[in-house]
Amino acid sequence: MPNKEDIDRAKKIVRQELKKIKPEAFSNEIEKFANDVLETCYSIGGSYDEYTIREVAKKILSEIHKD
Repeated sequence: MPNKEDIDRAKKIVRQELKKIKPEAFSNEIEKFANDVLETCYSIGGSYDEYTIREVAKKILSEIHKD
């Protein structure tokens, strides 16, 4: 389970990555997406370090925003 520090790290990273695609992202979107990213990190057996969170966030965003 992610602790508060993991959740805060995920929100920060998600905010950075999501703003690249959707600059007007709202905090509730960021929080939901951060939770999705952490759940994915957990499900693949990854850790909650900055690199893993960022790579998972990028992958999910690239799938959501395929052209």
